[in-house]
Amino acid sequence: MGSQTKNSYWNSVSGVLRTVFPDSADPEKLRVYRAWEVWPEVVGPANAKKAQPTKFRNGKLFVTVLHPALMQELQFVKERIRRRLNHLIGAETITHIYFGRGPIRGKDVAPPSPPQRTLPQFREVTIPPIDNPEISAAFESLLTARRRRLAKPSEDD
Repeated sequence: MGSQTKNSYWNSVSGVLRTVFPDSADPEKLRVYRAWEVWPEVVGPANAKKAQPTKFRNGKLFVTVLHPALMQELQFVKERIRRRLNHLIGAETITHIYFGRGPIRGKDVAPPSPPQRTLPQFREVTIPPIDNPEISAAFESLLTARRRRLAKPSEDD
């Protein structure tokens, strides 16, 4: 199997998933939430207790900092922090870091919840046209089996 065939196979699968779940978040965009996990590694555990990411929007990571002196210190190294975060995230997702003064909530602030995905009713899910008949048949088989399973009354009823 050549690399072009393999790529078109994966493009087909990703295209199908985007069509079946159109409102789901892009996995690449969700990658930024890993910044909350690696933040202490990037700025050090002591600084992480006094400066924590609070939100991410349009490539901008907003960080709340407890003390103005620390905010000044982080400002001097923010480009290095940004590069290290992107390296650990595995993508150039963070384009800017903005520091703001404010209280730190709790010992460890968790990342914001990933966007909620709205899914269509399962009976409304259809398979879009797929050039590869094997992939198309596999998805149809999967949907048919799942619909049958959902139609069975559960033993708990």
